[in-house]
Amino acid sequence: MRVCQSCQEGKSPDSFRTPRSRKCRACIRVSALARQARYREQHREALRVSYSVYYYANIKSRYGMTRAQFEQRLTEQGSACAVCRAEFTPDSPAQVDHDHSCCDLKKRSCGGCIRGLVCRTCNLGLSYFRDSPTLLRDAAAYLETTEKEPVPHVPY
Repeated sequence: MRVCQSCQEGKSPDSFRTPRSRKCRACIRVSALARQARYREQHREALRVSYSVYYYANIKSRYGMTRAQFEQRLTEQGSACAVCRAEFTPDSPAQVDHDHSCCDLKKRSCGGCIRGLVCRTCNLGLSYFRDSPTLLRDAAAYLETTEKEPVPHVPY
């Protein structure tokens, strides 16, 4: 039985990373998560900038779209999703929607089949409906025919 210097609990030797470790694995994990959270908080702006650099590099690599072209499209759409009109934010950035049937390239677009910029939810929705207008119209008709009166919220 060994005592962890952090939590002061007696634990089996298997609970420690090495025979010379002073802290148990659980305490090491807790301190690592706290250290990561402090780092993210202290470097929030730098992380946001590096994210945007990666973001634009990814768009260029996958869709052949430069940062200027992306920002022009963003301006044309009013910084909002082309489908639901939700405004894009740094926490919910725009995603490039393109015609999957156009290109044979795996995970790459030819660049000529870009339809617009959409939010993540709409991008997933279009994907789930296999980019089929017929399926989307059928889903809308289904929702309209099964629409019921909203159930009033009753607190417990």
